[in-house]
Amino acid sequence: MKRGGGAGVPPLVLDITRSLMRAAVARPTGIDRVERAYVNWAVNRPGGAWLVGRIGGEGRDGAGAFGARLHFVPPDAAQAMADMLVKGQASLDLSARLQPWRAEAPRRAEAAMRRLSRITAPMRGRGLTKALTAHFPEGGIWLNTGHENLSGPLLVALSAAGLRSVVLIHDLIPITHPEFARPEAARRFSTRLDAALAADRHLYNSKATARGVTAYAELRKRPLPPGDVLRLGVEAPAAPRAIAPTASQPGGAGHFVQLGTIEGRKNHLLTLMLWRGLTEDVASGPAPHLHIVGRRGWSAEQAIAMLDRSETVGRTVFEHRDLGDDAVAALLAEARALLFPSFAEGYGLPLGEALAAGVPVIAADLPALRELGGDVPEWLAPQDGPGWLAAIRDYARPGSPRRNAQLARLAEWRRPRWDSHFARLEEVLEKVGATRS
Repeated sequence: MKRGGGAGVPPLVLDITRSLMRAAVARPTGIDRVERAYVNWAVNRPGGAWLVGRIGGEGRDGAGAFGARLHFVPPDAAQAMADMLVKGQASLDLSARLQPWRAEAPRRAEAAMRRLSRITAPMRGRGLTKALTAHFPEGGIWLNTGHENLSGPLLVALSAAGLRSVVLIHDLIPITHPEFARPEAARRFSTRLDAALAADRHLYNSKATARGVTAYAELRKRPLPPGDVLRLGVEAPAAPRAIAPTASQPGGAGHFVQLGTIEGRKNHLLTLMLWRGLTEDVASGPAPHLHIVGRRGWSAEQAIAMLDRSETVGRTVFEHRDLGDDAVAALLAEARALLFPSFAEGYGLPLGEALAAGVPVIAADLPALRELGGDVPEWLAPQDGPGWLAAIRDYARPGSPRRNAQLARLAEWRRPRWDSHFARLEEVLEKVGATRS
């Protein structure tokens, strides 16, 4: 006989596997930031939350590889685990010390999870169903926000144990733009998304993502679970500190910022080629500076080659791989504009962060970015080199008419807030928790 669930706030299990894997990174990606916001919310909500993470590799079907296990941290230890993910101060246990070839921060996070966990279980099968049934009431909710552990066997075990599954889907970029993804990413992500179609409910960060998942399900001839579009919060801007000496260009040309991992999808090659022309065009006066903020990624060989060998680097182009949030805020605060020429986005947090800081944005005209920025940014096609060059030249001028016009529009823009996001999420979870097998 199934055990009963109490009335009120449904018990919650939040999957933090992605946060375990990316503990204490210097510049978290957009999805990293979202999962951290969810962890902070979950440990402080009424009733708290269990935190679950996979320790061990991922199998080809999206579930754990041989030997991988799930570790469950109870609500009374969840805050300590959340602190560890950010501060990275846990000591290494024996298992962590026996893997010296791996990065230290994830090993410390896994050591903390092993110490704080109260339940461990296999990634699939009767063992997982038995553990879930023994410890979690029917109607409890398993929430996945990081795209890890989305597998058919896990969803089957959750359903068999009477738990409801809710999945936040950020984008379909590995499927819609495989040329910008790592090798095998499209196959791996399709496996995850196929599993997610069996979830009880979807959350989407944008209408554009919801439309993409709907089209994918129709193509697969699969039913689509109910879904809700919940706009992600944008953090209030950090107080900027002193600007680095290389930030501002003498002569009034100022500087621009491009923020995000250096990968093909982000279109750094366009801006680097434009800056080469701006730097060589001495007749037009001093070129503005370009600050590229983000670690090096994949599918960006030409852009990285220019960063390694172009004569503009160190003169008008500056690369910053490991800046902290305060330093990024400092660069952004005095920028003539954030440049966001990406070919594909699921939401576009850098755009929201720039607007929240009162900084104009010149951005690719993408549906997801339009949802967030509305009519405020300067919208251009990501392939429109002449259009980008003209906009950059104008925004670099003191008293730029186009920049001033955007600043006037920006005065009416309102930052999406996390408290509104999570208030709506609680309403969704109450509906999901009320559903019984």
